[in-house]
Amino acid sequence: MNEVERCVALVKKGFRKEFLVEVRGPLSDADFSALSKQLASRGVFLGDFDRFLIDCDSCRDSSQEFDLRVRVTNGEPELVISVCREKNAKSAAAPVTARREIALKLQSKQMDELVHFLTLIGYEKGYLCERRIQAFAFKGVDFLLVSVPGHSKFFEARKLALDDKEIPASRKQISVVLDELGLREFSQKEYYSYVEELRRNVDGFFAFKDYKPGALEKYLSEAVKFKKIGSRSDRLGG
Repeated sequence: MNEVERCVALVKKGFRKEFLVEVRGPLSDADFSALSKQLASRGVFLGDFDRFLIDCDSCRDSSQEFDLRVRVTNGEPELVISVCREKNAKSAAAPVTARREIALKLQSKQMDELVHFLTLIGYEKGYLCERRIQAFAFKGVDFLLVSVPGHSKFFEARKLALDDKEIPASRKQISVVLDELGLREFSQKEYYSYVEELRRNVDGFFAFKDYKPGALEKYLSEAVKFKKIGSRSDRLGG
């Protein structure tokens, strides 16, 4: 059993008992601006976040039980492992997830070791993603207003359920708040089409086997310096 599998086992056994219930929906530029102003006046502003991530599992078997991402938020790197109880079930009308998550904090100097480790346990490629986020809390629900630079915007509405029995109530509370704010969720078809659009035309590509030591740390330092994390042409390999 490798370290990723060990962490997954811990999460599944209840090392993290709470579930994060998430709902996503589209936003136009005007919707984004209006929602940001409304949440700023009626809710609590939690901060601005520049996020870079390598989505390691979108290139692998989608039937596996967990997702793994290398995530850097405002320059702070971590390895995030999520185990989903509900992962966008095909029978659902909208893409709702309920998942347990563990985040392993890292230092930027450990990024080369992390890439080497993931290569050793079988990861070959992933997607490079840039997201800029405004975060708010409103009536017990956390909102992430997410901008995909040069492309589009969407929201994530989140609420923590302390155990699996609280998931339906958390989901209902999110729906009530979305109705109050006049927001709609992605349909299942819309969501998957949107993700595929990002994969094809926005997100970059990461080849683990072609990675050159030091490239990721340099890439991230330049991203912070220039407020520019990546584009379709970026590839941190050969």
